[in-house]
Amino acid sequence: MTLAVMTRASLGHTGRSLRASVGTIAIYLLVTLAAVLRLVVPLAGERTLLVLSTAGVAWSCAFGLFAVLYVGVFVRPRVTGENAQSI
Repeated sequence: MTLAVMTRASLGHTGRSLRASVGTIAIYLLVTLAAVLRLVVPLAGERTLLVLSTAGVAWSCAFGLFAVLYVGVFVRPRVTGENAQSI
């Protein structure tokens, strides 16, 4: 939910179109994968550490991808009027 708010607010407050790009969808998929894996950990048996580590990597990749994809949104000027675009 945090990433959803961050992406929406980042686009909206900078005047960009509120459309999820392929990269943004990848962010959502990665964080969802991390959440599902965390739920599976109690059922993982001897693979608990592997599943938990994979969940951590997916979560870290989601937030890292957000940082990489949205740095341009934050450093470029606000888009207004007819110049509105999606990232």
